[in-house]
Amino acid sequence: MINVIGNGVAMLFIAKWEGALDEEKLAAELHEGCAREPGVES
Repeated sequence: MINVIGNGVAMLFIAKWEGALDEEKLAAELHEGCAREPGVES
């Protein structure tokens, strides 16, 4: 689990460094949250 989180953070860091990170798209996706099937309660 820690490795998955670390890889995600590293990917964001490198994308930002390379100028490839679309910060508006990232913010929109993070704001929307996880996709859930209709009718499924958590």
